[in-house]
Amino acid sequence: NDNTVKCVLPQPDGKILVGGHFNPQKLVRLNSNGTLDSSFSNVTFDANNNINPLVKCLKLQNDGKIIVGGIFNSINGITKNNIVRLNSDGTIDASFNIGAGFFNNLDLNGGYVTSIAIQLDGKIIVGGSFNSYNNISQNRLIRLNPDGSKDTTFNIDTGFSNNLGWNGGNGAYVTSIAIQLDGKIVVGGTFTHYKGVSQNGLIRLDSYGTKDTSFNIGAGFTSPWINKIIVQSNGKILIGGEWDLYNNLISYGIIRLNSDGTKDSSFNVGGNGFDNSVNDVYIDNFGKIIVVGSFTGYNNIDIPNFLIRLNADGTKDTSFNVGNSFDELTNTISILNDDNILIGGEFTIFNGHKQNKLIRLNNKGSVDSSFFKMWNDGNFGNNSGLSDFALQSDDKIIACGTFSKFNDIDQKGLIRLNSDGTKDTTFNLGSGFIRVTPTGIYPGTINRIVIQTNGKILVCGLFTSYNGTTMPNSNYDSRNLVRLNIDGSLDTSFNLPNVSYPEIALQLDGKIIGINGNSIVRFNTNGTLDNSFTANFNDASKLLVQPDGKILVGKISSGSSTDLIRLNSNGTIDTSFFSGSASAGGVQSLTYLPNGKILVGGRFNNFNSSNNVRGLVRLNNDGTVDSTFNASNIALPGFVRILYVFVQSDGKLLVGGDNLATLSDGNPAWSGLVRLNSNGSNDFSFNSFNNGTVEKVFQQSNGKILVAGSFIKYGLTESIGLIRLNGTYSLGVDTFNDTNDFTIYPNPTNDLININSLNNQSIKSVKVFDLGGKLLIESSDNKISVSNLSSGLYLLKITTDSGELTKKFIKE
Repeated sequence: NDNTVKCVLPQPDGKILVGGHFNPQKLVRLNSNGTLDSSFSNVTFDANNNINPLVKCLKLQNDGKIIVGGIFNSINGITKNNIVRLNSDGTIDASFNIGAGFFNNLDLNGGYVTSIAIQLDGKIIVGGSFNSYNNISQNRLIRLNPDGSKDTTFNIDTGFSNNLGWNGGNGAYVTSIAIQLDGKIVVGGTFTHYKGVSQNGLIRLDSYGTKDTSFNIGAGFTSPWINKIIVQSNGKILIGGEWDLYNNLISYGIIRLNSDGTKDSSFNVGGNGFDNSVNDVYIDNFGKIIVVGSFTGYNNIDIPNFLIRLNADGTKDTSFNVGNSFDELTNTISILNDDNILIGGEFTIFNGHKQNKLIRLNNKGSVDSSFFKMWNDGNFGNNSGLSDFALQSDDKIIACGTFSKFNDIDQKGLIRLNSDGTKDTTFNLGSGFIRVTPTGIYPGTINRIVIQTNGKILVCGLFTSYNGTTMPNSNYDSRNLVRLNIDGSLDTSFNLPNVSYPEIALQLDGKIIGINGNSIVRFNTNGTLDNSFTANFNDASKLLVQPDGKILVGKISSGSSTDLIRLNSNGTIDTSFFSGSASAGGVQSLTYLPNGKILVGGRFNNFNSSNNVRGLVRLNNDGTVDSTFNASNIALPGFVRILYVFVQSDGKLLVGGDNLATLSDGNPAWSGLVRLNSNGSNDFSFNSFNNGTVEKVFQQSNGKILVAGSFIKYGLTESIGLIRLNGTYSLGVDTFNDTNDFTIYPNPTNDLININSLNNQSIKSVKVFDLGGKLLIESSDNKISVSNLSSGLYLLKITTDSGELTKKFIKE
């Protein structure tokens, strides 16, 4: 698997460092709830010789600085060969001078750092596959002073080597280091010799690098790869990895030694131990031993894949129930302060839960659902998309699409979220929307939601039943329309009408316009057919009721003179409207503007013979093209699709779809969401959305922007299918924690802005932007000097552990 978590390191403040191989970064820091810590600097690792860079090990110093080891040759463009020290905010610590760093002169792709330990005096022991440090010969182990220089009092002479024919002596690695309370150092790896003398896989050194002869491992490990060494408080040594025998005794994958190196016979692994490699071991606060790796069996018994907890005597702990466990191997484990268990690896599923690379379990083995899913199929799940959402008057969000789960819990096609993005458990769909087909039973696909003035919810899509009630159109290819009560139950007073296309619109009198076959039809408020209204229109795909009651009807196919018509409120054709056509696609978006003009979006390069369009055109109220609107820079010539347009209160346009492009530097950056000025020109102050499809976009009354569609993240922030962006100016991602817990004063101000938290939240960073989105000031203080700014309106972005919020202020 190309993407993997290799190491996790919880900090005392609850934040979590995560390293491995995942794009675009190899190291991130998470807040305690699993969300990305934006106060930690973005770090990019690169490697030479077409090698994939990898962060393999992490250690935290007492001063909060972070030592990072692995496979890399530079970080943020600065040469750092296989080791670097970062400040607590993720920036490079220039005081740690490694010179040329670690290399292996026999192997251009070698020289890796695979293990780090820090002594009580601050000195740093480093192990790996290197044979030189800062151009000085040094085989696989070194001790550094706190400034990065070599500690010459630690003498390993010729160091570690391997005579097993694996690339000669170059095959030796030091893969694990543990420091005893008495200062002695236990070292494990793939080596067979130390200072030219046989020493198979494990050794104990004194503080000067001399072999401790009181630690006698006899024949040692055969074919060893030692991944973890733990020195217990009683002096016994727990070891995990992969080997054949230890001192001619069987104990595959895990063993515990007495302090003199003999096997601890009180630690019982049964007949064989593990059937494959142990990658990491951790002893929890209750003395139990948690083991991860690539194994599927222990003591000749099949066990859940890649995770087990043992009692202190080595027997399986049957109270730790993890079901089927992981679908791919696990690499690293750590126990948090609350006894929860953090596991990283190459997995995508844990016990049926979609969870990529990183997961937090409670101490019973169950998923901790409060932990944000950083690189996973979470929220609505990968390969799922949201097609529509609607906002209730209480700011709750009803969303629909192709999903079958929400945060790994069954949720078929429709959900209501609280304003903070959590599931509203008072909205109960029962078994939800189901589609029965000849090949099986699947979740229904919900395409459209409309909330009526009485709070009831119209739902249209492809399904054959809802919560056990079979639809009248029970054919698996038929659309259906239902109405739900505000609690999610089926409104049985609503007749279940026939529809053939998932598009509906409400008239001012509450009647429902829909599409059935080749006709535009109207239903009464109780769902019965209104026979006084009918309009024949082949292949209709989009409906919009104007404020005057007239009805715009769009067509998805092309090459017709009637891709867009307007009906009077009774269904007759409005002959005062000039019918339009789109040459290379159809109409998929209709937006009525406050001045009576109409935005038409879709998949076309010209409209009504006007070539100055690219998927988006503005029409006058009579249907003629408005030549003062030019959105031709919204995409390159060719395939483009506009699916939704929202008009902000300032007249700017939020445009969603796919294959949109921003062209500020002459080079296209593909996007699913852009913002245009009212004349159609690109608004480059808006942070364009990542490539993906945006089906709907809506700006709330507080200026925040809801976006739904088929996408997996915005920038580095994972959010499957639905996300909320901060503010009118979209300077970042909102965490759905809308808050007014901060005040700023004075406002307006001449020289100083004071920031006051009403609930004592700790400020991580404060940034000042102009209205064009340009960063002007950055600080972590609660007092910001703005005396050098020109007079005008500015944005203040405040970041805390709970999320981000934006305030406006005026500089006089």
